[in-house]
Amino acid sequence: MMVSYIAFKALQVEEDGLYSPVEGTRWDIAYVPALGRMTYALRAPSLEGKGGIYGATYREAKKYLFKGCCLFLVAPSPDPDTETELGTHGWRTTCAIVIGKAAPMREAARLVLASHQAGYPQVEGILAWARAFTQRPPWTAEKVRRVLAHHAPRLGVAKVFDKWVVFDESIGLAQSGRRCGKRPRDVLAEVLEYHEAMELGVIDHHE
Repeated sequence: MMVSYIAFKALQVEEDGLYSPVEGTRWDIAYVPALGRMTYALRAPSLEGKGGIYGATYREAKKYLFKGCCLFLVAPSPDPDTETELGTHGWRTTCAIVIGKAAPMREAARLVLASHQAGYPQVEGILAWARAFTQRPPWTAEKVRRVLAHHAPRLGVAKVFDKWVVFDESIGLAQSGRRCGKRPRDVLAEVLEYHEAMELGVIDHHE
């Protein structure tokens, strides 16, 4: 599933599909041969003015994580009729496709790097983020405490019966192991990865 110019985008998740959070445009369900499966896609008439669908770096996309939104990986459609304008921090295109949810961030970073190594060009700033994220040191108990303490104002964590239950408004994550079918420890790891990615976005020299 290698793709060129993988980027991040915040999308509103509703029962009937995905919507752009700012314009409220509903994304269509379409078959994408390059992915070999059905996914969501959105077309724009042209790139005239500020037209087009935008894909951006992690740091930029998270600014649009309004209530009910999730981060997704997107890319310009490989359709030859697609017109795309590239930048160091993202792109805008006449047709974008959804690759999948961005979480877990570790897998998103690996996909960007694997696609780049396979010869698929990537956005400079996003490639730099992926390299930084995959080269980070492993988690330690001290690092977990430090990150939780740093993000305490917007991250609610409770220990219930020796298991973690995590709530984070910025990514709409309010789960326990019983509710989401995951071990609470894995849920906590997802939240920590999210906030570590924000930290990397802050120090990324391309940003």
